[in-house]
Amino acid sequence: MKNMNKLILPLALSIGCTMAFSANAIETDSTSIARNTVLDGGLQNKLRSILSPQDFSNFNSNLDEFSSPYTLKSGATYYEATRNGLNAGSALVVSPEGFYYVAYKLPNNNQIVYITNDANCSTEPHDAIKVFSHKFANNPTIISSKSTNMNTNAHSCNGVYGNKEVKKNLATHSITTYASGESTAQQMTRKSAVSIWGTSITNGWNMNNQLAGVVGQAVNQIRTCSTNFSL
Repeated sequence: MKNMNKLILPLALSIGCTMAFSANAIETDSTSIARNTVLDGGLQNKLRSILSPQDFSNFNSNLDEFSSPYTLKSGATYYEATRNGLNAGSALVVSPEGFYYVAYKLPNNNQIVYITNDANCSTEPHDAIKVFSHKFANNPTIISSKSTNMNTNAHSCNGVYGNKEVKKNLATHSITTYASGESTAQQMTRKSAVSIWGTSITNGWNMNNQLAGVVGQAVNQIRTCSTNFSL
């Protein structure tokens, strides 16, 4: 029982209270089990099928130091890893029903990117991901990146974001849909670029300062053309 408390305590302390997750830690070499499970070819292929190439790469970039996996009250399993020596990490909730809830935070970035293939319960982050977000200082913003392969099976969302203790003790995070891992300026550039060229063309573009200048010129030119046409 003493060892069990040591394993459960970090998850509870990350939000400053004891959670009602009914988390049962796997005690025998648990961090190795977590590493082997998440890096297993089958799970990696599944993640590759539901995540964009960028999100897949970013999620895996943090898989250095694994925590013990936890079985949540809903029956789903929670995995978490951090990048050694950096303020970065990744988290994953795997549901027996085939729903995946993925999150990652990159170094020097105050955003957590959240992706789920759960089409039925996607209006806010999974409760366990909300807990994960409070591991980091400065209250990072949770932004959403779309899954490339949605599971549309209808089911109750009570086990996804229905935990009353989480709602009571954590500020509810809203999700803003932007491309993953981009700064606010890059997000605005992407929004403008998409409005001109569409997502099919702009999805692979690097929204850097040079492109921002090009997009800005294009926007101004369109505005000028629109004004002249209206006259």
